[in-house]
Amino acid sequence: MHSSGFDRRDFLKKLSAVCGGAFFIGLANSGNAEAEAKADKGLVNYRFAGCNDGRNCVHCRFFQPGSGDGCAAMMEATCKVVAGTISPMGYCDLFAATASE
Repeated sequence: MHSSGFDRRDFLKKLSAVCGGAFFIGLANSGNAEAEAKADKGLVNYRFAGCNDGRNCVHCRFFQPGSGDGCAAMMEATCKVVAGTISPMGYCDLFAATASE
């Protein structure tokens, strides 16, 4: 078979992640309090920390610091569209810059 460098399986995985991400972003934008569904970290390629050109959770409009002060607030951080606790220095495929950036 001729290899064109195009991986159909990889393309379909990325397409499903983007479509799933668009769905969850739509839920976050809807303002519907009943829309509690959040994406699994694996589905959106969440990473706990890393260099991602400033596209880290702390700079994302979906980031929600935990209650409390200082480090405690950051250790309990959550996201409007990704399930579980997250790191402010983490990142995923659903990054959306805050209005101030």
